[in-house]
Amino acid sequence: MNKLTIIVAALIVFPVASAGAQVAQVIAPPPTTQPATQPAYTPTHTQPDNGPYTIRMTVHPVAESRPALQNKLLPSLRDTKNGNAVTLYYIAVDMLSKNVSDQIRDTWDAWGEVPLDHLDIEAARAGTKTTSLKYVRLGARRAQCQWDYPLEEGFALLLPSLNKHRTIAYSLALDTRIAIAEKRYDDAIINTQTGLSFARHIASGPTLIEDLVGIAVATISLNQVDLLIQQPDAPNLYWALTDLPRPFISLRDAMKLESDMLYISYPLLDKLAHGEANTLTAEHIRYELQQMTDDIDYWIDGKSFAPLMFGISLIQYTHAKHWLAERGYTAVQIERMPVAQAVCLYMLTEYEEARDDMFKWFALPYWQARDGLSEAAKKIDAPSSRGNPFMRLLSAMSRAKFLEVKLDCRIQMMRCVEAIRLHAAATGSLPDALGDITLVPLPTNPITGKPFQYTRDGDNFTLEADLLDGMRPSDGMRYIVTIKPNS
Repeated sequence: MNKLTIIVAALIVFPVASAGAQVAQVIAPPPTTQPATQPAYTPTHTQPDNGPYTIRMTVHPVAESRPALQNKLLPSLRDTKNGNAVTLYYIAVDMLSKNVSDQIRDTWDAWGEVPLDHLDIEAARAGTKTTSLKYVRLGARRAQCQWDYPLEEGFALLLPSLNKHRTIAYSLALDTRIAIAEKRYDDAIINTQTGLSFARHIASGPTLIEDLVGIAVATISLNQVDLLIQQPDAPNLYWALTDLPRPFISLRDAMKLESDMLYISYPLLDKLAHGEANTLTAEHIRYELQQMTDDIDYWIDGKSFAPLMFGISLIQYTHAKHWLAERGYTAVQIERMPVAQAVCLYMLTEYEEARDDMFKWFALPYWQARDGLSEAAKKIDAPSSRGNPFMRLLSAMSRAKFLEVKLDCRIQMMRCVEAIRLHAAATGSLPDALGDITLVPLPTNPITGKPFQYTRDGDNFTLEADLLDGMRPSDGMRYIVTIKPNS
């Protein structure tokens, strides 16, 4: 598999697997084996195959922080300096040797989800002994993050540092866990600012895979916030969570690049699709198609391009002639047009229509966009589209939109938990319904546009994000929380 195949596979396959094991490891890493009885104040993050992602917590009533925004979760303007964060992030990545990366990953696997009262702090600290953290902390407090990638490389653009970004996020999360265990909550907040700013800086890059890695890094940081808010003497973070941008990571810019990526990568196809076909020969078109097909390993290794093009032509040429006639081409013009040109022009137009039918929904809230995205995805994946190799570039793009909103759903659910803690601190008990909370506004579920589901059972409550019809049960999210009085 060549270097381009790896990039294309990441862009196309990653969203498809997001509800399965692969993205469970990247977006919400599964916990290591823990004792059957969870110690108090320790979250359990689980992702059942056929159920919602579940966070179990024990919390305490805590009133609003004063000043309300003293514990912001992104760096304040006064802590931000002019300069480009990218330079510092490249230094951080360069400092991360394979041995250090392996040590961080091994330490995370061993201690990343262990309850605090079982945490071997010195053993966990082994995963934080890297100069990379220093430079990520500096980078997270720079005003600009301009990656300046050569986008003209198209699908051949390499992003070798992304995997190390996740590794750095694990190291930072370990350091946050240690700070919480040692009750250094201010340091834990500073680390959270670093992790969330780092996530947004990663996602400020122009590609979809950078957005997805940014979502993964943000999720790793938010898992530590779950741990922090369980500590009896830790602050209430309702207003700090409310202050975060929405969406926290937007895919809009990445979708603009995805929309043009085919033509950036293969300029001759751009000329063919947009009025310069008379400057191209059939040989030009065949070469460009073969180049694209080679790059994405479209056919079985060892097969030549000629049989593939012949097969596509047989399937598509009749449709292409009919399509050209509908658009005003005369019978003479159609017969004179090389088969490769006619077929390619037809397939590119079909691709553009399917692309825009998918991407136009990205501008809307998920609960408004989801049905349109699903219909667009069905057309792209339909048997009638399989003869068009360009359609492969659109496969499962709709899944990326869900990953964007899933991160926001997590943040809004955390706001609800903190609002419930505010209410309990003010009234001495849990609310019977979310509508009983009047101290602060309650967020809605960004997946459905409706309120979250809340049920109370004594000193326990469950907060759940409903899904839209037809969604996978594993796409859901649930907080199961016990509240204990302050001693």
